[in-house]
Amino acid sequence: MFDTCTFNRKLILNKINKTRVYLWNCNINDLDCLATKFEREVEIKECNIKYACFYSALFKAPCNFYKTSFNRIDFTSKTFENTIFEDIVIFSEAKFNNGVDFKYTKFLSYSAFKDTVIKGKLNLRDTIFGNEAEANFLDITSEKGTLKDIDVENRETARLIKSFHEHSNNIIESNKFYALEMKEREKELNQDIKNRKNIFEWFIFKAHGIASNHSQDWILPMLWIFTVGLIYSMYVSTFHHNNILANISILTVIVLFFINNNAILKIVLGINLIILLLLAYISLDKIADKINPFSIMTGKDPMTFGLLLFKITIAYLIYQFIVSVRQNTRRK
Repeated sequence: MFDTCTFNRKLILNKINKTRVYLWNCNINDLDCLATKFEREVEIKECNIKYACFYSALFKAPCNFYKTSFNRIDFTSKTFENTIFEDIVIFSEAKFNNGVDFKYTKFLSYSAFKDTVIKGKLNLRDTIFGNEAEANFLDITSEKGTLKDIDVENRETARLIKSFHEHSNNIIESNKFYALEMKEREKELNQDIKNRKNIFEWFIFKAHGIASNHSQDWILPMLWIFTVGLIYSMYVSTFHHNNILANISILTVIVLFFINNNAILKIVLGINLIILLLLAYISLDKIADKINPFSIMTGKDPMTFGLLLFKITIAYLIYQFIVSVRQNTRRK
């Protein structure tokens, strides 16, 4: 048992440790648990560890890393590679300042990552969860005191966390990681399109992302609905001035298609919409009539190819708006 101690050099634990281990509020420069077998419970709580190695370590009893900071973890240090947790392991409110890779690590019981802070990337692609294993990733974040999304190394990491949230009926949290999963899939498609593969699938994913941030942001589809409705209203207007504005707006929309930052996308859409409303000879009543889902589908105007594209686009955006609102309010 060590309480409020400082280890300036390497701290090495025995290869076979049959006693309980308690490290509380300690500053540790280098913790070496390489291939160590812990037969009884381990508590490394509220410690500050510069370097750590649990490569091929085996924890047969509960293990607790509550509020411990791991400061120099990277993807080559093998800090938690091939580690086995046979019993409960707690990482709640722990802090990984340089990301963490649980490569070939086995979680065979319950693992808690509640309020864990991960700066850098989290990789669970090669992590093994037992058939009866459970995990809690509630409020995992990349910045302490906020709920800022973590940076996942790959799509499989986001999918795993999403699945655990779904298993516990935490639909709102699972939706967040669904969005991260879709973003990682989009990165994969960006690589495919460089090789001229999956072009149509890339376009669908891209449209889904800028339309609603993969059904997570209801403001985006609302802005798009008004923007598209206003552009179409200007095109069918008899004023030549409006047609010029509509052409300029179409070029703006094409540029927006390649913006990956949702905050910037919303700002540009909002500014563009305000400018159009001030300059165009179009009343709000005309826009409301164009985007009204009932008048869109039951209107008596003769069908043209342009009108067909407009109806499909508005219907898609209205659907995205409804889904985005429900994503943060619905029950499973």
